[in-house]
Amino acid sequence: MSTVVLVSCSAGKEEKAMPAEDLYNSDLFKKQLEYAKKLASPNNVYIISAKYHLVPLNKTISPYNLTLKEMPANEREKWAEVVL
Repeated sequence: MSTVVLVSCSAGKEEKAMPAEDLYNSDLFKKQLEYAKKLASPNNVYIISAKYHLVPLNKTISPYNLTLKEMPANEREKWAEVVL
């Protein structure tokens, strides 16, 4: 069985589309990602995103401004179903 590690995204983002692991630029995100890569293969590390759900590190995504805490409960439930 493989270990899968989930890393939460951050509000701090670069200004253009790029691989997800490079898009988020907060210090906390970078430290979480570094630790996650010690626990599992990069192919088994995913970023949890309010907009994109579970994102592989190498998937190119665009910056966005969306958080789960701003979503109504029914939208959070739909988001969670997609993530599961």
